[in-house]
Amino acid sequence: MMILSPLIFYFFIRGYVRFTFYFTWQKEERRLMNTEKSLYEMNYTWLSLAQKMLLKDKSVAMFRLGLNARVAGIIGGMTEKELHKLSAHPHFIFTLRIQDPDALECMLTDSRVDHLAPMHAAMLCLSDTGGRHGI
Repeated sequence: MMILSPLIFYFFIRGYVRFTFYFTWQKEERRLMNTEKSLYEMNYTWLSLAQKMLLKDKSVAMFRLGLNARVAGIIGGMTEKELHKLSAHPHFIFTLRIQDPDALECMLTDSRVDHLAPMHAAMLCLSDTGGRHGI
């Protein structure tokens, strides 16, 4: 049986620790890159959709997206390069319009009048309060 010298053992352990650290770091780096890529894709998709809606019918798009005229003009006039640049922002650039948890739960529950659910959702989304002051 061969006995490893302390020096060889030291370099073996050191290499193992470095490999383990590097592998763990790479996994974390890939996870962060996937998150950033997903944020980019979500932002780019939203901006592209908003721009197409604004170019098709500006007043309806402003109403549906909840944008004022100045922001609508900026988004509608953005170049492809500007879309990509804004999409690369590390946060969502849009928000959920319904801010009240009770209103959101109400929209998710079954109702006897299912044909009215889309109208109720539209009223909540398009109101200034977003359902914050009761349903």
